[in-house]
Amino acid sequence: MSERWQAFHEQKRAFEHAGDKERLKMVRTFDEAFAHIETNPIEMVQRLRSGRDLARQLGEPWWVFFYEVWMANAIAANVRDSLGGLRQALHCVNELRKPRLQHHPWRFSACNTLLGCYLETDPLGHLDAIRQALKQLDRELPPGPSEDRYLMLSNKRDYYIVQSKLKQAEAVAIKHQSLFDADRGGSTWYLVFAIMDLCWIAFRRKDWDGLAHHAEHAEKITAPLERMQLRWAESPLWLAIVARRRGDEMAAQRRRRIAESRIAHLGKRPAEEHHDALAHFHEVGGDLEAALAVRDEQIAKLQGTGRAFHECATHLKRCRLLARLGRLSAADLDLAREPAARLKYPEAHLRQVNRMTIQ
Repeated sequence: MSERWQAFHEQKRAFEHAGDKERLKMVRTFDEAFAHIETNPIEMVQRLRSGRDLARQLGEPWWVFFYEVWMANAIAANVRDSLGGLRQALHCVNELRKPRLQHHPWRFSACNTLLGCYLETDPLGHLDAIRQALKQLDRELPPGPSEDRYLMLSNKRDYYIVQSKLKQAEAVAIKHQSLFDADRGGSTWYLVFAIMDLCWIAFRRKDWDGLAHHAEHAEKITAPLERMQLRWAESPLWLAIVARRRGDEMAAQRRRRIAESRIAHLGKRPAEEHHDALAHFHEVGGDLEAALAVRDEQIAKLQGTGRAFHECATHLKRCRLLARLGRLSAADLDLAREPAARLKYPEAHLRQVNRMTIQ
């Protein structure tokens, strides 16, 4: 058991031994919140907040910080409000300046969450801060496999991916897998993120055999995992692309329907990779209108989340589809320019928009 969860359970047992019902209620609020991680993330945040408030009432700063870190993570990763998550994560990292929290076992989680928010909002604008934070985490984390190191490696992969450095991202994913193989007691939960990133890297490289291999692996390991059903829903969509590219339309449609049925009952928003996969599935089938609808829906969901980097990228993909359909207009290009105003360095995005030709 990791240090951070060991401390959690040790305190829980102490409260049980003392018969402290109020503090046990405070602890159990986390389980109630976590039950909503994929079905109702907003409810999850509300329950985490109530746990934080109860910890404050009881004078439990350890638990206040625990709940605030989880709030940052849930807002950013589950509600997918990266701007709100960034504000909460910054608060948590600033709290670590307090002497009583400097050795809190969830301190690395707060830093990883802040890194994730930087990567989701404006990664190129925060590139120096991300690079320095990754180096600091690598230096301060205990050597060997751990939940915090797995999360740091996930952020490191994203750091390379946003710079289109796929070779380096793949190397980090392979290192993650090797570390997990040496971690006999590790949770498969943390392996899933590496495998799903390998799916996306293979997709970017048009390595369809590699994509099939990684997606099949992902589906196998995610099926039995609780609270990992969104990833379980994404893997057959990658396999649908492979089947369609191989000319097996029956298998492609079957896989697509499986993905849709799995994701339909979940309240958590799919990752951007899911939209890329679905749009590409339609493009391979020649249905550009359906692919455009995916991008329109994706943009609508990104608005107001603070994820300007993803919003810019999605607008570019939408404009390219419109150009292929012969419908790209000046208004579409203006829309594509708007989210760039929220980037620290908008020039690269604007150059790509300006190179597009109005139909």
